[in-house]
Amino acid sequence: MSTEAILSEVPIFSLLDDAERADLIKLLKPRSFAAGQRIFRTGDPALALYVIRSGIVRVIIDTYEGEEIHLMDLEPGDVVGEVS
Repeated sequence: MSTEAILSEVPIFSLLDDAERADLIKLLKPRSFAAGQRIFRTGDPALALYVIRSGIVRVIIDTYEGEEIHLMDLEPGDVVGEVS
């Protein structure tokens, strides 16, 4: 699926017209992460918004006891990082 097609399915970008979406695509910086690599932690500053293009992003929170709680899995077209 093309980047433009993915963005057209993301609710926060779906209202953009084709020209606006093309301008946004010029600003995007592709990133890749290894399986199991942590993208960010709760409380980190919100420096980027990620639109998942492929793969699965597992959303996990750490408890005060040091345990991890799995909240959800995000899939292509989902967005993460929009809230710090």
